[in-house]
Amino acid sequence: MLRPLGTAPLTQKQAKQAGKLLNVHWTTVYRLRRRFLADPVASAVKSRARGPKTSKRRLGSPAKAVVDEVFTAWPPKQRQLAHPLSDLVLEVRRRCVLADVLPPSRTTVARWWADHREAQALDRANAPESAVPPGNFLVRNPLDVVQVDHTQTDNLVVDGLLRRPLGRPWLSLAVDVATRCVVGFYVGMDRPGAATVALLLTRVALPKAEWLNKLSVQADWPMHGVPRILHLNNAAEFKSRALRTGCSEYGIELMYRPVGRPHFGGHIERLNRTLMERVRGLPGSTGSSPKGRKAHPPEKQAVLTLHEFKQWLALEILTSTITTAHIEGWLGRRRRASGRV
Repeated sequence: MLRPLGTAPLTQKQAKQAGKLLNVHWTTVYRLRRRFLADPVASAVKSRARGPKTSKRRLGSPAKAVVDEVFTAWPPKQRQLAHPLSDLVLEVRRRCVLADVLPPSRTTVARWWADHREAQALDRANAPESAVPPGNFLVRNPLDVVQVDHTQTDNLVVDGLLRRPLGRPWLSLAVDVATRCVVGFYVGMDRPGAATVALLLTRVALPKAEWLNKLSVQADWPMHGVPRILHLNNAAEFKSRALRTGCSEYGIELMYRPVGRPHFGGHIERLNRTLMERVRGLPGSTGSSPKGRKAHPPEKQAVLTLHEFKQWLALEILTSTITTAHIEGWLGRRRRASGRV
């Protein structure tokens, strides 16, 4: 198609006709003809591979070595960057000038930085520890690690005599990480302190049959014992001298979560959320939004006393969160752990 056109100037009409026959755009015909006239062989119009040309000037290994050094060592030392990519480019250019090498462009640094982060993500995904979710840890025996936390319940309780609202009680929960069993709870009107934690640990350590009889709850709750490690957040009541002294006396180790990372206490946090979702179905529930309280004032609907709320909570935990499988798993693990000891 190109050879009969000769070397005379090619009109647009001729180019469009040739483009239709070749099934290409008519402007492509001009490029193909220019290459063919420069080298009149069939290989001259061969399709070229995509990507940068081998003859194009590219950055050498010195610049890439500087960039790799910056990517590896510089970002972890920076606490907070307003514009991470811009600051990274400036640092790369500064080090390239010091090393007397040609600095790469911003686009090149951005592309290399994206490749570097993708490679890091793949390395983390392929690491053995990636199979364990963040904040999780493997616990084999019951009572090896017990998570404790407090939350203010989303409902109002009333006094037993005049049935007037007293306020929102505080719930303190303890859950065993190995078996996911609730090993104790404490409900009170006062804000949690060292005494609250002590009363909760008493419920955890002692058998619960007598306490359940006082609540008029007929159920089997065999989970009890002295925990080896308490997994706590950084609240003041968990760092009190009284708690540290009492735990050291009974050989209980205190383990604190990292600050600002609630997912490290995911077991107890999820249990709190589940119980609060069920509490919102009780009369006198405050709900999770202040707007709903105007339409349905909880003060006019509250009917449960603190004792009745404890009864309901004990039944809810025993029927919803502690199943027969939990009890059997707890007893089996306790027997195996006692045999190893």
